[in-house]
Amino acid sequence: MAPGYIPNELIKMVGRYLSKRDLKSMRLASKTFKELLSEYLFTRVYASVHRADLNALRGISNHPEYRKYVQEIVYTGVYFRRAQLPDPTQPLPQFLSEEQHRQNCEIYRTCLDEQEETMKTGEHLAIITSALIRRYVS
Repeated sequence: MAPGYIPNELIKMVGRYLSKRDLKSMRLASKTFKELLSEYLFTRVYASVHRADLNALRGISNHPEYRKYVQEIVYTGVYFRRAQLPDPTQPLPQFLSEEQHRQNCEIYRTCLDEQEETMKTGEHLAIITSALIRRYVS
């Protein structure tokens, strides 16, 4: 056995106990780590009406290897609400600069618009359905 060699079985054994954050870091260290540890990173996938969640779900479900590791799809029912849309003209929270407050308001508005479009078109349901079919049929 060469110096510095770590058996694959040992890498996988350690991988079972790593946090998602540590798994992500380890996968960047080498191609071998990426191949061995991906199965622990993609066991649970989140879905919602939010663009970032849908893009992640689509990417994982389209990947020929990663989709095999998914054991659970968690639908999160957290929604942006128009009634809670921040008003950039209102007094600022003490910990934000005017620019940060304006940016936060714009991000919220963008996410709200994307959410409403996704719900109107049913895109979130199409992506979730497609992910389930790819996972369990292929």
